Amino acid sequence: MISSRMHDSSLGQGGKASSDGQGTRLESWKEIAAYLGRDVTTVQRWERREGLPVHRLLHAKIGSVFAYSAELEAWRQARSHQAGAPLAADPAGAAPPPQADTPATPPADSPPDREPPAAPPPAAVAVTTTAPAPGRWLTGTLAALLVLTSSLLAWEVWGRKDRSPTMGPIRTIAVLPLRNLSGDAAQEYFADGMTEAVISRLASLGEVQVTSRTSIMQFKKTDRPVPEIASALGADAILEGSVLRSGNRVRVIAQLVDGRTDAHVWAAEFDREVRDVLALQDELAQAIVAQLSASVREPRAGEAHDTPVSSVAYEHYLKGRYLLNESSLDSVRQSLREFQAAITVDPAFAPAYAGLASAHTDLGTVLIGATPGADSVERAIAAANEGIARDPFLAEAHSVLGRALMGQWRWKESEAAFRRALALNPSDARTHYWFAEWLIAHHRGDEAVASARRGRDLDPLSMRVGAEFGLMLGFAGRHADAVSQLRSVLAVQPDHVQALWWLGINLIDLGRAADGIAPLERATALSGRSAAVAAQLARAYAKVGRRAEAQRILAELIARRETKYVPPTSIGAVYAALGNHDAAIEWYTRAVDEKANSLHLMWASTAAAPLHGDPRFVALFVRMGLPAATPAGAP
Repeated sequence: MISSRMHDSSLGQGGKASSDGQGTRLESWKEIAAYLGRDVTTVQRWERREGLPVHRLLHAKIGSVFAYSAELEAWRQARSHQAGAPLAADPAGAAPPPQADTPATPPADSPPDREPPAAPPPAAVAVTTTAPAPGRWLTGTLAALLVLTSSLLAWEVWGRKDRSPTMGPIRTIAVLPLRNLSGDAAQEYFADGMTEAVISRLASLGEVQVTSRTSIMQFKKTDRPVPEIASALGADAILEGSVLRSGNRVRVIAQLVDGRTDAHVWAAEFDREVRDVLALQDELAQAIVAQLSASVREPRAGEAHDTPVSSVAYEHYLKGRYLLNESSLDSVRQSLREFQAAITVDPAFAPAYAGLASAHTDLGTVLIGATPGADSVERAIAAANEGIARDPFLAEAHSVLGRALMGQWRWKESEAAFRRALALNPSDARTHYWFAEWLIAHHRGDEAVASARRGRDLDPLSMRVGAEFGLMLGFAGRHADAVSQLRSVLAVQPDHVQALWWLGINLIDLGRAADGIAPLERATALSGRSAAVAAQLARAYAKVGRRAEAQRILAELIARRETKYVPPTSIGAVYAALGNHDAAIEWYTRAVDEKANSLHLMWASTAAAPLHGDPRFVALFVRMGLPAATPAGAP
């Protein structure tokens, strides 16, 4: 398939190839393999069994090999006629026509740790799905990149075991980060964005569980064996591949591997114009699910993902997603501009509205630190609804809508949005966590823990998701379990701010405030003295009698309100710890007046526990439309 489009120009850079009257001279097994689009072991087998024209030079005790492109082309054509099909349609590892073996010593540059196999395995399944392409789709360096990586990645079939006829069902799949073949590091956002899109599309199909983005990104550019990656992710199967954008065209090469046996299951390439990238993603996801022996749902009425999108709009969108995932105040603000630019160019592009809504809701989080405000929440809701109007099956838009509606205390609508999002994409870890917050606000602690645990299982290597699971355990009153979970996160990432912060809180809640000071001091420093984190440090100081230090932090937070956003709940928590309940109620009332973020967690937070019996505090929950009974596990 790929081989049929290879030229001598594919070795135009980076190799030792030279030219003479017999075409390009290829100076090593690697160059020969790259030219033919196969791995080294396969072309060595062809040389032994099928007469692949490879020459040897012997000098002293050192030997070397070389081949001429013209001779390889003549051999390829002869083999093609003999087999009745082009070489390109014969996947690496396919059994060659019977030939008499010719004894030969191993080539000088043959891999020392791998003997050529005595017999090839059965052919792997390979499918090519391409739209008509312009005559000059790949040339020069881009062609070289495609050929070289295709031989190493997409058709790296030999070296894997043949597919076992007793292979078990695949219930969980992880999509490894697609490799960027552009040769331009600045294009990483495109490859990462395509990876995230494939994950989302795959998760919306059938019953297969798809590992979330954060965990799989830890294996970007890894050389670890597939079974090892699969074990770490708890995945039955691994999808690996590459993406190359050239002008207005994009090509994705993918292969599916059984993570338990390292058996190659399926491979394909998809080639489209960028304007048809949504159709490409959908077709790729459908093709993968078809290989998994899993139930594939029928298309929903009105569901379509083949709507053309402007290539300019799509580029703005992918840049926005890349920036949003950076999770800093500056990057989130930049992502807003990119999403808005995508919408300006292509107002019908639904995912850009979902991205815009996510960015607006992220701005108001306590660690990012922008003023949330009603305007920000309303913009998030408006953008999410615009996305849903254009694509009712866009899970992210429903999820972020549910999150934003919590900020307006529209609880029934929020629950409906979360449940719709989970029906459309049950593998989204973030939605499971946000719905856990909704459940904890309604004093349904066991359900909240189960939802958060589901999110952790979907994103098992994400330290953020692991820390959030620990937080939810604490909100449910399971403080000892929370400490254990948060310490497991810190064992892997000692400077994880949220884990340090929430560990300190749970140690306070266990009556071990003195032990909570060190992690809270560290979290305060690492977070740039985030108001929410520093307030918990002040609580710990107050609990151990270091009132002067607690009061200094309180004064700092009040002064910062003049220039930066400081959640009123943070100030209220410090006043409550210092025993000034009137001041604490005043600041919590301000928080309700402002509709400050995270108010739905106020009752579950033990920072406000001293106020639980105060009628003024209970009245705040009546205003918010939340039950005011003391949740299980709270003091």
